Amino acid sequence: MGSYKHIAMAMILGAALVAAPVFGQEQQEAPQPTIDAAPEVQLVGQLTRQYRGRCGADGQHKWDDEHWEVGFVRLEVPAGLDLAKLEGKAVVVTGKATAAKPLPAPEYVHAAMELNPQPDGPGIECPQYQMRSDWVIGKNGMRIMRERSAGLPARLAVTNARLFDGLDLEVGGDQLTVTFTNTFRATLPGARVRIHYEGCYGKPGSDSRTETLGDLPAGEGRTVSFPTIVDEDQGKWGIRHHRAYSIQVLSSAGDVLFDCDLSMGSFSVTGMECPAEK
Repeated sequence: MGSYKHIAMAMILGAALVAAPVFGQEQQEAPQPTIDAAPEVQLVGQLTRQYRGRCGADGQHKWDDEHWEVGFVRLEVPAGLDLAKLEGKAVVVTGKATAAKPLPAPEYVHAAMELNPQPDGPGIECPQYQMRSDWVIGKNGMRIMRERSAGLPARLAVTNARLFDGLDLEVGGDQLTVTFTNTFRATLPGARVRIHYEGCYGKPGSDSRTETLGDLPAGEGRTVSFPTIVDEDQGKWGIRHHRAYSIQVLSSAGDVLFDCDLSMGSFSVTGMECPAEK
């Protein structure tokens, strides 16, 4: 279950759990050179447009440093590579990890964060949030930082991008069937599929179920099933329902890396509403 850290509430908690970077001091960032010796890798995840947040002199949140990310990996994109048509979609990008210096990658901080301890003006404090510890704040709401696969770089200098089509979802009755196909040329070591569930009640908690696929050879697919709704007995609070909210793919480090957590809204599936909403 996600833990809660209560901070002064000045914003509606119901912000959508969607694309979101973090708050931190605005910094000038120079492009980082690619490590020539770094191996080329493919990274799978949702492509989103992100920003660096700060507290403005007017007490409102400001958003600078627009950039692209796949999952939580920042992309260095060459001129001429148009990613806009892939925004919000599951993609595969190819590239090399960039150097760790001269500047660090953006830091993702959770509920214990301070919203810019040095704002634009003295005595200025932007609205703060009540939020769960795995939520990350951003311009367009919240996104959730899950367990991440091993070997992920902070930044990736990309050379090309394409849609990822290795997941197929179907709902039948109270079961969600997932087929994951290895569309790459190499075996995916330690592949896992995880369904994350979000609570159907106020200040929602979370739950998850994982199926291990093992080493998945190139071109091979495997099918696993999950419940669409999971229940938890919370004693005096009674039975609490959690609906399937997102699907995550994980694997061991290799030539193909996953920072991939996709909402059910990314797929053409229905039938996973909270029981009270049916």
